[in-house]
Amino acid sequence: MFLTSETTIAQRITRAKRTLRDPEIRFEIPDPDHLSTRLDSVARVLYLLFTEAHAASDGKTLTRVDLAAEAMRFVALVLGNPRTVSPEIHALAALMHLHAARFTTRVGEDGLLAVLESIAPSPVITLNRPVVVARRDGPAAGLAVP
Repeated sequence: MFLTSETTIAQRITRAKRTLRDPEIRFEIPDPDHLSTRLDSVARVLYLLFTEAHAASDGKTLTRVDLAAEAMRFVALVLGNPRTVSPEIHALAALMHLHAARFTTRVGEDGLLAVLESIAPSPVITLNRPVVVARRDGPAAGLAVP
């Protein structure tokens, strides 16, 4: 997924943490000329973080409520600063809250998203069920879905 090994990523994270412990490193909001570009990048990262929470690419759960909460917390921090508040960040917060409100209804007691098939069956929903099962239980389980 990251085009490198987990060991390499772990080393990079360790180096970054070590660098951030340096008392000379300051976190500050960029000057107005650079703020817009930087804020767009921050919004993209937070959106990607929330998207991963909404449809987890790895693990035993299909949603990651903890990750969604962190993304939403960071958006709230951005909205809490008068220099970083913008209509785009408000829209991002609204989108996150809309999808987060549906988290508990997306997954049934068995952990499947495909509950919709029993409520409103359609060929598209039926076709997507094996994909959901494969993501949760692996490709062989998805292929075994009738």
